[in-house]
Amino acid sequence: MEYIELEKGVKIPIYTREESLTPVYESFGLNYNDSEIVVKAIEYLKQLQKQQNTPSELQTEVLTFLGLWAAVAGHMESIRYYDWICTYSQFFLYAMQNAYDLVEGHIKYLLLGEQLLEEMISVVPSLNVVAQIFDERGLDFFLSYYFCGEVKEEVLLEYSGDRLCRAMKRIGRVEEADKISLEIENRANGLRNARQDGVLDNLRLEGERAWFQYLGVDNWQMLSDKARTELVDAYSMQRMIEYRVLKMWAPVVLAITKVAEAELNHALVEPWREVFASSEFQAVEISSKKQEKKIERRRQLFSSVKKAVTTGPELTLGQIQVFLENLDDDLMDSCTDAFIKIRLVLDNLLPEFQEILTRIKTCFLVCESEMNIVDLRNASAHPRPDSANIDWGTSVLWLWQLLGTPPLELLTNIRMLKRLSNTALERRKEQS
Repeated sequence: MEYIELEKGVKIPIYTREESLTPVYESFGLNYNDSEIVVKAIEYLKQLQKQQNTPSELQTEVLTFLGLWAAVAGHMESIRYYDWICTYSQFFLYAMQNAYDLVEGHIKYLLLGEQLLEEMISVVPSLNVVAQIFDERGLDFFLSYYFCGEVKEEVLLEYSGDRLCRAMKRIGRVEEADKISLEIENRANGLRNARQDGVLDNLRLEGERAWFQYLGVDNWQMLSDKARTELVDAYSMQRMIEYRVLKMWAPVVLAITKVAEAELNHALVEPWREVFASSEFQAVEISSKKQEKKIERRRQLFSSVKKAVTTGPELTLGQIQVFLENLDDDLMDSCTDAFIKIRLVLDNLLPEFQEILTRIKTCFLVCESEMNIVDLRNASAHPRPDSANIDWGTSVLWLWQLLGTPPLELLTNIRMLKRLSNTALERRKEQS
């Protein structure tokens, strides 16, 4: 096997096409380069769309799609290749509509970074999918992928503009195509202005510095690599909106709220993984319809927490809000001993722990234009017609304050909560 040698003796293996794709063929019971992979892949994606997939399962499928596409792409001569393009186009639309906040970035990478969009606009049924993606997500969806790396206005024009305009013209939306062409030219001008002002030279560095200085060294170090990347991405998109290169604020809001969501999971659920994994839920005797509903809500919450610590996905912000309300709840305690165990481990740290929880609960109650962090997260992840009425720019500024400005400073409280949980668990480990 050949290797690419990097600095400090690091070597990256170079795989042949056969070595890379043989596992894909074998997963369908086929030998390498068997053209039957086209039929198998079509059946597989159609079956996926019939199943009740969780967002996490959809994310996994999208992540593994590139290998499948690469294998099928070797059989363009197949009479079923046309059907394959139509099928994966519908699969992308299905994934976006059912797990937008989890897979949108991966969908963008596949469509824009791997030339799949070029294939899609060559097939009439897939043209309609491209049009639907444009109608649901707007022009920004086809542009913002480039802001994760080097941005060149000629790429913006040639790739996104040319292909999207061709798709719209082929489907008969000529006026739309002309409008898109003009809009992309205007945005490319904004991009040139940003480059002339030196904004693009160190855009991500500028974003990292801005968040680091705002949140402080302790909070910044607490964040996972993924969370820091999300915040830098949000800053980069925000700057591009300022230069009229992008227009949609919703992805910025989503990126910031997902950071809060992930860090709350790490603080509230992750430390107690073993407790929840080993606990069960046993409903008490039901005395009324009202109590039955209350117990069912707690059963659903416990089931979600159980999944979060085993198979996933993590709790959403809405579920976390309910979780906070049940950390010290008599009815929940009568159905499971999980939360009782957590309070016992915390011992004399419990009063401080509960005080921090109260401050975090406050972060869920405060609102910006009658929308709290859960409302903003859901509206940005699942855009609706009334989402256009949201003042997204103001919401982004408010979320910055929610994360790092006293008295709310959500990330500071999360960091303190993590510290208390870790201290309690380390003490319990020493005692045992």
